[in-house]
Amino acid sequence: LHILEATTGMEDEEDPLANSSHGESRESKLFPETGKNQVISCHYLTPDFLIFGTDMGEITFFVLEDWVSFSEFKHHTGIKNMYPEPNNGTKIIFIDSKSVGYLYDPCSKNSCTLIKEFPEGNIRKIIWDHNNAGSLGEERAVFVVYDGKDRLHGYSIVPDDIYAENEHSVIYLGETPVPQGQYPVSLQTQSGKLVKLTLSSHEMGSNIHDYSNDQLIGLVDKKHGTGKTKKCLGYMSSPGIEGHLLEIDFASRVFRHIGEINYVWALEEFKNVEDKMLLSGHIAMILGDYDLAQSLYLRSGTPSESLRMRRDLLQWEQALRLADKLAPEEIPFISKEYAQQLEFTGDYSGALIHYEKGLMPGEEHDDHNLICKTGISRTAIRCGDVRKGIKLCTEIDSRQLKRECGEILEGIKQFSEAARLYESGNYYDKAAYLYIKLKNWSKIGELLPHISSPKIQLQYAKAKESDGKFRDAANAYEAGRDYDNAVRIYLDHLDDPESAVRLVKKSQSTEGAKALNDYDSAIRFLIISGCIDEAFQMAQRR
Repeated sequence: LHILEATTGMEDEEDPLANSSHGESRESKLFPETGKNQVISCHYLTPDFLIFGTDMGEITFFVLEDWVSFSEFKHHTGIKNMYPEPNNGTKIIFIDSKSVGYLYDPCSKNSCTLIKEFPEGNIRKIIWDHNNAGSLGEERAVFVVYDGKDRLHGYSIVPDDIYAENEHSVIYLGETPVPQGQYPVSLQTQSGKLVKLTLSSHEMGSNIHDYSNDQLIGLVDKKHGTGKTKKCLGYMSSPGIEGHLLEIDFASRVFRHIGEINYVWALEEFKNVEDKMLLSGHIAMILGDYDLAQSLYLRSGTPSESLRMRRDLLQWEQALRLADKLAPEEIPFISKEYAQQLEFTGDYSGALIHYEKGLMPGEEHDDHNLICKTGISRTAIRCGDVRKGIKLCTEIDSRQLKRECGEILEGIKQFSEAARLYESGNYYDKAAYLYIKLKNWSKIGELLPHISSPKIQLQYAKAKESDGKFRDAANAYEAGRDYDNAVRIYLDHLDDPESAVRLVKKSQSTEGAKALNDYDSAIRFLIISGCIDEAFQMAQRR
C-alpha cells in the first residue's frame, strides 16, 4: 500500500509541507513497513487518518498530518474487514478471520468490545448512521449490518453502560428484512427516486395505546438504544423497567412520573457527581448489584465508598477485607459491629474473636472498649470459659451486664455463679430464687429484707418452719402477707398472742380471729367485708 502526497508547486512559508527537506521526507510511504511479514487485508481513508488491518491481526492508525503511526492494536486473529465511522474514524467495526464482529475504539482504555448477536456468515456491508455516528450530541452511534440473508441488523454503541465489560457496550436493536427488489441495498428506484426504509428499531405507531405493556417496554428499549429518548439513566427496577445507563435527568423525570420518589431522591444526591466510576457505583448500588458497585467504587477516585456501602449493608466480612486495604484504622470498629451481629445470630465463638479484635488502646476509646468487653464477658461464658467471663463481668460496673451474664449462667445450670452475679447486681429476687434451688437458706435470710416477691418469702417461711425456726418462719409469713399462717405460728409455736392479735387487727383476718377465739372481731370483720349472711350464721352459732 503506497501513500503519495500531491504537491501544487506553490511554496508558502507557513505551510510545513513546502519545506523541501520536510516535503521530501513525506513524499511517499509504504505499508507494511520493511521487515514486517504481514499482508494488509483492508484499509480505510478518512480526512485525518489512514487506517488499515492485516492478516496478523494488527490495526494501525496513520496520522496524515504528522505522517506517523500513533496507534497499533493487536487482535488474536487476522482482520478480514473493517468499517470505521465516517466522521473521524475513531470507532471501527472490524470482522476477524473467524467472522466475529468487534468494536474497536483507540481512545478507550479497554479498546476492543465483542459485538454480541453479530450475524453469522458472509457480511456484505456495514453502514453507519451519519447523524448518530459522532461522539457529540445526545444521540448514540448507530450502525447497520447487512448480512448475506438480505436482512439489516441494527446496533447502538452505548458509552456509559455500567454492566459493560469495557467502556462501551453494543446493544442489538433488532433486524429488518430488505424489501423485495432492493438487492443490493440501493434504496433507489429505476427512475432514480429514493426509497425510504424504516428500520424495526425506529418504527413506532401513531397511537401508543395500541401496544401491550411488554411491547411498550420493548419499544422503549429500542428508542433508548438509539438515543432518541434524550438523556436517560434507563430502566431501573420499577414496574417492568430496569436500567444501567448513566443519564440522570431523564431518569428523575421518569421516576417522578411513576411515583417512585425514593429513586428520585437517590438520583438527586448523585446528580452532580463528576467521577464516572463513582456515579456508576452509586447506580449499581441502587440497582442492588453490590458486587458490581464495589468493583466500580474501587476503580473510582473514592474507593472508600465501597467500604461505606458494605457497612451500610451490614456485610461485615466484605467490609473487613476492604478495610484491611483501604482503612486499617476502621478494623476495630467494624470488628465490634460484626461481633454484635454474630452474637445476635448465635455464632458466639466468632463473636468472641471479633470482640477481642475490636479492643483499642487509649482512654478516648473507653465507650467502644466497654461494648467490646461486655461482649467478651457474655460470649466467653457461652463458649465455656466461665471463669474469664465472670472475672470480666465483676470488673465492669454494669448492673445490666451482671443480669445478662447471670441469665446465661442460669441457662447452663451454673446456679451458684448466676446467683452471685444477680446479688452483686442487686437483682435480689432472682438471686433468692436460685438460692432456694440450691437450698442455701442462710443466703436467703440475708437477702430477705430486699426481697419483694411474696412467693419467695413464703417458700423461705415453709423451709424455716420445717427446720423448727419458728420466729424466722413467722417473720417470713408476715413479709409474704400470709397472715393466717403467721398467726398460727405465733399461737401454736411461739406462745405470742400479742403478736397474733396485732396481725389479726392489721389484716382483719376472720380465720385469724377464729384462731384467737375472738368471735366478736371475726363477726365485725365479716360485716365490714360485706359478708352479712356469714356474720349472721356465726352470731347464731355463738
